[in-house]
Amino acid sequence: MISKINSLSLLLLFSLSSAKTPPRPRAFLLPVTKDVVTKQLITTISQRTPLAPVKLTIDLGQRFLWLDCGNGYVSSSYKPVPCGSIPCKRSLSHDCAETCLDPQASPGCNHNTCSHIPYNPFSRTSTGGELAQDVLSIQSTDGLNPRKYLSANGVVFDCAPKPLLEGLAKSVEGILGLGNGYV
Repeated sequence: MISKINSLSLLLLFSLSSAKTPPRPRAFLLPVTKDVVTKQLITTISQRTPLAPVKLTIDLGQRFLWLDCGNGYVSSSYKPVPCGSIPCKRSLSHDCAETCLDPQASPGCNHNTCSHIPYNPFSRTSTGGELAQDVLSIQSTDGLNPRKYLSANGVVFDCAPKPLLEGLAKSVEGILGLGNGYV
């Protein structure tokens, strides 16, 4: 009798766990086009709240996502990354930023924020920026079929000033670093 109860319990437990757990994505899908003028590879992701399309140049030589937060960056889920926080330490940043003199905090203009140095390999320039977190949404796949968009809150990225966009394709807002480097 105990054996039947144990078997039934295991079967029920297995059924419940497999029924509620959706399959994990095996990969993410990014639309990629090549800019005719600059020959840069361009993709679009969705970011912010509400979600908005963000056009980015792909760079396989760096591992950070950075974008211009100064003009028109509006999001109710935006948060600056504080100095000394875990995301700040993981970025290998050792500095705090007072990135602006304006007493009113806004994207790209915060106080006591984790500083970071975004890099543009096309213009070979870097400048001071600050780390932030926001929602990011990318389409996923199980390896066979495209699936719904997978959204994550609190994805860390670098807010860079507008001059860093120099040399990037027209209407691009930053760089999506997909590399393994430390830049």
